[in-house]
Amino acid sequence: MNLDLKLYGITDPRWTKNDEEFFRSVRKALEGGVTILQLREKDTPYEEFLFRAKEVKKICDEYKVPLIINDNVEIMEAVDAAGVHLGRSDASIKEVRKKYPKKIIGATVKTILQAILAKAAGASYFGVGAVNPSLTKSDAVPIDVKRLNEIDEAAGVPIVAIGGINLENMENLSGARIDGVAVSEAIFGSKDVEESARLLKEKFLEITRRHHA
Repeated sequence: MNLDLKLYGITDPRWTKNDEEFFRSVRKALEGGVTILQLREKDTPYEEFLFRAKEVKKICDEYKVPLIINDNVEIMEAVDAAGVHLGRSDASIKEVRKKYPKKIIGATVKTILQAILAKAAGASYFGVGAVNPSLTKSDAVPIDVKRLNEIDEAAGVPIVAIGGINLENMENLSGARIDGVAVSEAIFGSKDVEESARLLKEKFLEITRRHHA
């Protein structure tokens, strides 16, 4: 499976006033260069989640960008999204992989052991983090470049770094063997969504080129 994970956008409805504005921001993010999009709705009622998923799927199809649904296999199936991202407490990766052999299944991992187990269960890619200090979890120890590379070496599955990544701190990931960066606020919380996505993608490509030079 050839996944383009370079700029992994994660939606957040808090930054928009209504659905129309939300869908417009999704379109702008894809215009700016988001290569894969996760629809993340933490406390949204099912019907509203389904409505948004259907609309976002149409936009993603238009731009030929895979849509990943966060934490909800039922919604993924209902809109025929490209895949689902499962946190460590979510439905078993193994069960989902058995039922959906061709779907993209993302897994959140923090350790080498979690990565090895997730790979064995059938994960398509890992979201690894947080790579920056968390404002909400004071006891969360950031995952550094060394740990990212250890996870890459141990599991050999595509890796997306996650956790408060923006233009200013992305440089800290220089030297990391990662396939992409997952970004939410720095895209969807910005005044110019399209331009922010474009600059973030350019920055990631610059860091990657330097690493391979």
